[in-house]
Amino acid sequence: MKQGKSVVLAAGLLAVFITVVLAVVKPGAACPAVAYVDVGDVEIEFAAEPYSVAACFGIECSPQPVARSAEGKWAVPQSPPYLPPEPGARGGEIRGHVTTLRVVATGSSGLAVDRSNAIWSESTGAFRFWTVCPGPTRYLPVQVP
Repeated sequence: MKQGKSVVLAAGLLAVFITVVLAVVKPGAACPAVAYVDVGDVEIEFAAEPYSVAACFGIECSPQPVARSAEGKWAVPQSPPYLPPEPGARGGEIRGHVTTLRVVATGSSGLAVDRSNAIWSESTGAFRFWTVCPGPTRYLPVQVP
């Protein structure tokens, strides 16, 4: 008989727990259990049009030549040789979580820039009903003076 009382008590406690969770947790109070990362190319925008561009993700990395896209944009893919093949190698940059882009650009007169730039992101606004969670994000173009 004691075993039957234990089952009833456990069921009662579970019902109370579920009621409390449903009363307390409302839309906007919790984030969905989904990882939102941007694994797309990171675009580079220049103040003055460069002759050639090389880039890589991280600070202590070896910049590799970047080809202009069909749309005429400079975009760096999050893949080797721009991103190390092993997570955490050469500066700790990981696909979908890149934070720094090293850019080496030359103009017609020679070296124009060699600098590391922070990569910023913004919410796409796809899940506006979740006020606490930003939802999917996208990388903003890296501005190079």
